[in-house]
Amino acid sequence: MLALTVTLTTMSRGATAAVSCGQVINALYPCLTYVQYGGNIPGSCCNGIVALRNAATTTPDRQAICSCLVSNLRGINISPYSLRLATSLPASCGVNLPFKIDPSIDCSR
Repeated sequence: MLALTVTLTTMSRGATAAVSCGQVINALYPCLTYVQYGGNIPGSCCNGIVALRNAATTTPDRQAICSCLVSNLRGINISPYSLRLATSLPASCGVNLPFKIDPSIDCSR
């Protein structure tokens, strides 16, 4: 978990976006235990998903948030179970993000 935290906190922000990768990580930090072990999704995790949706108002912001998520998912050794939990977070929280949480998504679109 320490390696995950270090990896997540060292990512940089998008060049023209108002949303930094650090803000994305802070918003999703309450989701870590759920993504690693399953169980109940904390309300603070869903609040973070809502915050990301609300921050994704411009194309550069959407791309920055998406790129941060993709970089972090690609940068860690995540089990298929944890990846499934991570990718299903928005739907599980009842939030429609303008992009998927998926390490193979193209964030430039």
